[in-house]
This record gives sequence, C-alpha cells and structure tokens, in this order.
Amino acid sequence: METLAEIGYIILLKPEYDETGKIKYIAWSEENKKGFYYDINNKIRIFGLGYLGPEADDRLCEITPFLSESKSSENKFNILLLHGIIKNYESDFIGNVSAKAVNNLKHCCGYIALGHQHKKYEHENFAFNPGSLEYWDIQEVRHKPCEKGFYHVKIDGSGKISSLFKASCKRHAVYLPVDVSGTKTPDDIESLVILKLTNEIQNNNNNNNNNNTSEPIIQVALKGTVTYDIMDIDTKSLKEKIMEQFKPVLSDIDTGKIRFKGRGGSIISREMSREEIEKQVITDCIEQSGRFDESKDKITSLISEIITLASAQASGEKNDEIYKMIIGSGIEKKKGEVKTEDETGIEKTAEGGQKRMLEFE
Repeated sequence: METLAEIGYIILLKPEYDETGKIKYIAWSEENKKGFYYDINNKIRIFGLGYLGPEADDRLCEITPFLSESKSSENKFNILLLHGIIKNYESDFIGNVSAKAVNNLKHCCGYIALGHQHKKYEHENFAFNPGSLEYWDIQEVRHKPCEKGFYHVKIDGSGKISSLFKASCKRHAVYLPVDVSGTKTPDDIESLVILKLTNEIQNNNNNNNNNNTSEPIIQVALKGTVTYDIMDIDTKSLKEKIMEQFKPVLSDIDTGKIRFKGRGGSIISREMSREEIEKQVITDCIEQSGRFDESKDKITSLISEIITLASAQASGEKNDEIYKMIIGSGIEKKKGEVKTEDETGIEKTAEGGQKRMLEFE
C-alpha cells in the first residue's frame, strides 16, 4: 500500500505519532504522501486509522476530539476508515473493536467504513463492512450464499446516508462434498470424484446465467468411513487430474471428514488425539480375541498405563513396577478351552477349563 501511495496510485491515510505515542492531527499532503485525514471537498473529510490491533478502542476514544472539531468548527461530514472488526459480528479475530466504542462516534462521525473481515455486514446504518470483491479464501466457497461486492452510499444535504450493496461479478466457484463410504481402495476415490465433479460443473453451467463459469475455484470435501489407510489417498494426483480436466484457477481437496473403520468395527477419525486412537486400537484387538470381554475396559486401561510408563523411561529401571502392575491387575481370561500337553508332548484340550491369570511374556 505504501509503495502504491508513493508512486501516486492511491491516497493512503495513515496516522503519525508524536514522541508520547499520541496521534498527530495532520492533513495528508502531496509532498509527503502521508497524513491522518484528507478533504475530498469543502464538505467531506475522510480520516484513516489503518489497523490498530488491541489498541482499537483506546484509539477511537483518542481521536474523538479531532472528529468533533472537524464537524463543529469546520462543518465537515466525517468519514472514518477503520481496518477492524466489530466484536458483535466476529469474536475470533485479534484487534476487534467494541460496538460501544464505535457507537460513541455517532455524534461526530457520519459514516464508518470497516475492513479486515472479508464477509459483508452492517452495523446500525452507521458502520459498513462490504467484505472482499472476490473469494479471499477457498474455504469461503462452501458458504452459500456468499455475498461479495461493495456499498454505493449517498449522503443528502442533512447528512443522512442511504446505502445500497452492489454484488460483484465474482469468479465461479464449486464446492462439492463427496461421500467415499463404500470405496474399496484409495484409487476408487479418483474415479468417483471426477464423475461427480463432471456432473456438478455441467449442472452449474446449465443453470448459471452470467456465463462466468470458466476457470472456476473448486473445493472437493471428502467425507465418510473407509477401511483403508486414509494416508494412502493420493490427493496430489487427484488435484492434477482435476486441474487437467476442468482447468480451475485453484483447487483444493479436503480429507478432514474421512473416518477410518478399524478391524473391530470402531471409527477412528483425524480429530482424535494419539491417545484416543491408541486406546481404540487396543480395545479393538481385545474385542477380536474374544477372551477378555468382561475385562476389556480394565485391560485397555492397564495396557495404556504400561505404554505410558514404558515410554517415560528408557533405562528399564521401572520394569519391576510394570511387572507388579500386571500381576496385581487381577484380570482373568474368559472361561473356555484350556490347551495342555500330556506326557508325550501331544497337545490336548480340556473342556470347561479353569480360570487362568492373564500371562505376559
């Protein structure tokens, strides 16, 4: 922005500060290409604050006397450009400004033009955030309708404003969720996605009246449950096929909603922590064995504790502690067949066998 201002393409309003850190009340000058405010004519003055971060509320309070003087002494209609988001409309961004701080300017400012947030919103017919003209992030494609455009604002002789939002002709975008449940191998996903994407784009072309469907933005969101390793899904190859066939300006493959179905029938997803996945795998193995059904929760906890204890020390100093933990667990095998050997060494089976302690080698 500063480079564009220096070569004369834009007027960049950015406050300067004195030795105490206070904003200087200085007009923009052609010579310095800097300044806090700029007069469009003898009636309208624009102030520019830029991005203020966590100081936003305090800085709005600080400039109130400047705006009041401009309105009362010079009879100006004041417009404030603020690179910030009102907390009521988005709370997760750093450098939000409170609605109270904004509303406190109503007596001395006629219009506030906001930025930073790329989605459109309005605040009490006083502060307006048009968002971006185009998609800023491919994740925005999934939100429908996703309004993009600008405000056409009119001010009458009494200072009353009327605003009209004008939608921009943004690039065509395709968001396609694809359920991959039932695919046998990762290779099956590629043909499934290409087929569904072909149908989706064809339908969009038939229904789109603005003819702005060339070089779209494409996001494919894979979801569902699979029985193969999610890491074997070749998203790079799939993106290359999409780029080759549909010629998008940008494509993205989201695999975050795919879940893995383990051998025991349990579901493992990417949202699970390492400890949760480890515990689930252990439980699956115990259930498959069928020998410790009554104690599976206790065994799962015991094995998890052993893994944690063993990982915490490499020298083997706590082997006795691990041994005592196992012996003292009291876990018993499910009643069933007990295999023994006779004196000849031939294995034989005893029905209704005895309870035996879980053995660890």
